[in-house]
Amino acid sequence: MPNWCFNYVTFSGDKENLNALNKALTNAEKAEQEQRQSQKIHSLDEIKDGYFFDIYHEQYDDHITLQYETKWSPNIDDVAELCREYKVSAMHDYSEPGCQVYGTVAYDKSGEYTDEQVHQEFLDLIEYDDESGSIVTGK
Repeated sequence: MPNWCFNYVTFSGDKENLNALNKALTNAEKAEQEQRQSQKIHSLDEIKDGYFFDIYHEQYDDHITLQYETKWSPNIDDVAELCREYKVSAMHDYSEPGCQVYGTVAYDKSGEYTDEQVHQEFLDLIEYDDESGSIVTGK
């Protein structure tokens, strides 16, 4: 059984492009519920980094939020393909607590991206204090 990576993406762009992406996300969300299996959202034949599980999205006036899970790690290249296909930009926060993989990805409309992963030396500075029930930083 895999560790699950939690993903939260905010897409922004022209209203027409967001509407097209919203339609694709709605179809994927519906197909996942009907078929009871993860989905591929972009139109490429191949999946690069993983399928979208437990898809949930909302459209607002100027952006779309998407929450979903992936196995083990974020599917950065597949989100980049969505940005390229729908000509939208995105901010993608991900966390996989089992293997301590955390980060943020910024995508532009061409699908180019920058991945800012939290490095292990920073994670090592965080401790949980059982007595107080709080997180303590700065060993």
